[in-house]
Amino acid sequence: MKFGLCIVLDYPRQGNSEAGGMKEWMARLQAKLEEAAGYGLDRVELPLSPLAALAEPEFEEAVSLVKTSGLSCPVVNSMIRPGLPLTGPEVNPELTEAYLESAFLRAARLGAGTVILGAGQARNIPQGFDKETAAEQFEAFLHQCEAHAAKHELIVAIEPLNRKECNWIKWVEEAIELAAGLYLPHIRVAADSYHMLMQREEYDILEEAVEMGLLAHVHLADRDRRLPGCPLVEKGADFKQLLGTLKRSGYAGEASLECAPEQNSSLTIPQSLEYLNKLWDEL
Repeated sequence: MKFGLCIVLDYPRQGNSEAGGMKEWMARLQAKLEEAAGYGLDRVELPLSPLAALAEPEFEEAVSLVKTSGLSCPVVNSMIRPGLPLTGPEVNPELTEAYLESAFLRAARLGAGTVILGAGQARNIPQGFDKETAAEQFEAFLHQCEAHAAKHELIVAIEPLNRKECNWIKWVEEAIELAAGLYLPHIRVAADSYHMLMQREEYDILEEAVEMGLLAHVHLADRDRRLPGCPLVEKGADFKQLLGTLKRSGYAGEASLECAPEQNSSLTIPQSLEYLNKLWDEL
């Protein structure tokens, strides 16, 4: 199992003189990449939408920073930019079409092979809106994703989100049913241990996803987005059982830590990685 680290990036502000300007943004990106490399990692997971928002020279600089760091970026998350709804009365297929063309091209240029589709706000069904219509809109969007993913040799992985973050596709089982029903070769599923814990979903469903060839990526985090192995967590995720299910099923993909730094003062990222690697090796 190859473990990576999700890196959080805010949206860059244009200009170099103001706080949060482009120079500062690039400096933060560089520092986070160097920090990840210092943990002994060889891969990171970056958010696509802030990178898609960069002007071309700045995007080239960001790609250069990734290459210089010695890290690869096989997976990107945060696929949809804010203000681009995927369900509801404001859906605009022309806007999503244009965004996907630009964003997926940049994902490919980063060296990514998988794009995680969480987008809780974008896909959340507005109150009072017809659920069947929303489902049709989202399926139409996934067909758009399929066309652009095929063009750029990418996999789009639908990530279930817990009930506090989205009101639709909250279980891995739902995502499997959707992806399998559409039967689009570049549309698959991602699983997140934090969301599965919040939804009380059993890990056995991951074995089914692997057997169907649909599990494309895994995010790892414990309760409150703490690092796996954190001693402060009560009634948290069972990472031994989770990794055991993945190993037993023959999962050949990757997993990324997606944790909140402010919640992890009692454990470091290298310690968490050591914990996970030991678990995997002993299974």
